[in-house]
Amino acid sequence: MSKMFWSPKGEPQVFADQETPPAGWTDYHPRDTEKAAAAAKAAKRTPPPVKQPEPPKQPEPPKQPENQGPPVNEKGERLDGPTLAEFTAAGYAASAYPPKGYASLSTPEEIAAAVAAEKAPPQE
Repeated sequence: MSKMFWSPKGEPQVFADQETPPAGWTDYHPRDTEKAAAAAKAAKRTPPPVKQPEPPKQPEPPKQPENQGPPVNEKGERLDGPTLAEFTAAGYAASAYPPKGYASLSTPEEIAAAVAAEKAPPQE
């Protein structure tokens, strides 16, 4: 004759009458709460709590950026201004670059060359 026992993980295994199952194995399935409670009452102990699966986490909605205005550097100058080429193409003098309140998006060498070219007499 044989008897089925359940591992703590819920895996069944058949043991012969003369065999003793390992510690922690029971003659009922671990998720059978009624039999677990009856066995615990018989052993005068409280059954281990049945671990309920956690509900899936809801993804957080994306945070809406606050109306922060245009990006600025550490000096408070705006970073969305024109390059020197765009500035002069719009008809402004290179010596007036960058516009007030805007950071330069061109290198100092580019600015110096454009200002020098602006000051040079026109060649005929």
